[in-house]
Amino acid sequence: MTALVLFLIFTIALLALQLFRYQQRLADAHQKQIRLKQILDHAGAYIYTKDRNQNYTYANKPCLELFQIDESNLSDFSDSHYFPIETQEKLKVIDRKVLEGKPNQEEVIVEREVGKPTVYLETKHPLRNKQGHIDELVGMSTDVTELWRLKKAMEMQANIDPLTGIANRLKLDALFQTEIDRARRYHTPLCAILGDVDHFKRVNDEFGHQVGDRVLITIAELIQSSLRSSDYAGRWGGEEFLLICPQTELSQATKLAERIRQQIVEHRFDTGKRLSISFGVAAFAEGDSVSSLTTKADRALYQAKSGGRNQVCQYH
Repeated sequence: MTALVLFLIFTIALLALQLFRYQQRLADAHQKQIRLKQILDHAGAYIYTKDRNQNYTYANKPCLELFQIDESNLSDFSDSHYFPIETQEKLKVIDRKVLEGKPNQEEVIVEREVGKPTVYLETKHPLRNKQGHIDELVGMSTDVTELWRLKKAMEMQANIDPLTGIANRLKLDALFQTEIDRARRYHTPLCAILGDVDHFKRVNDEFGHQVGDRVLITIAELIQSSLRSSDYAGRWGGEEFLLICPQTELSQATKLAERIRQQIVEHRFDTGKRLSISFGVAAFAEGDSVSSLTTKADRALYQAKSGGRNQVCQYH
């Protein structure tokens, strides 16, 4: 009898100890869960998970605040409640790729108000269950708008002529190469127009460089106003301007150059005197490079200059 009582006491004590340890593990797990939530809520990023139907299954505090919802409303929330249509479609494509097992990182531009974009760096990874199947994805989005604006400003400084506001030579070289590759691949016409302001040195000598700068700015504006949306114009150097005209035959490019020449001749500049410009026009031929096509336009320009200026000449 005594042995039975002792056995029961021992068994109860053992069960009590196991229960205590289990409760302790639960408390530890709960504490870790609270700590993890605190970490995620203060991670400085929008962190979330989505299931295979692209429904949100978790969102940290910054994410909930961004969406302006409570955690209890997350199950009823979808991207359509917050993002513009074009962003929704982009996110669907990204999510599908991730749920197929392909991690993804890219910038996503969200423009909820016209002219006020917010840029997020989206990093997404697939999550696998115990069986190794992908059943969710985890995403982390960081607001990189200021960095994006800085990058755009730096790109503009690198690609834009600071005086005239049009493309500089570096940018023109890149655009030119792209259009030559396209013309070669699809066998489409392409023309280059090289212009040089006549007797520009006289403007600087007689009126000063500030007036000369304003003349170049005005000429750049006149050229830009005459182009189609598919054309490019930039400052090639000094008082020279280069126009790149995709999908354009030699005769069409010549007419464009002549129209610009007439506009400049008829314009009243700050100098009070008439100014003119000479143009050389060249068409892309198989085997041409940026250098060779520019050389052709330059030779045609030389012909226009040596022939009396204020005219348009073609390279033949």
